[in-house]
Amino acid sequence: MPFITVRIACTSYAPETDGVLVAYASVYGHTEAAAKLLADSLRQKGIAVTVCDLARTDVSYAVQNAF
Repeated sequence: MPFITVRIACTSYAPETDGVLVAYASVYGHTEAAAKLLADSLRQKGIAVTVCDLARTDVSYAVQNAF
C-alpha cells in the first residue's frame, strides 16, 4: 500500500467500522443502567455497540473506539 494511502487512512476522521459508542459517567449507577439499556437495544437492532465508562476508562480508549 502506498505511503500516501496509509497516511490518509490514519489521519482521517472516518470510522473504520460503522457502529455506536455509548460513553457515560455514573455516580449512583442510574446513568450506567440507562447506557447499558440503550446499548442492548441497539444491539438487538444489529448495530455494533461499544460501551465506555468514562469514570473507569481512559479517555484515549473512548476516543479510539469512536473511530
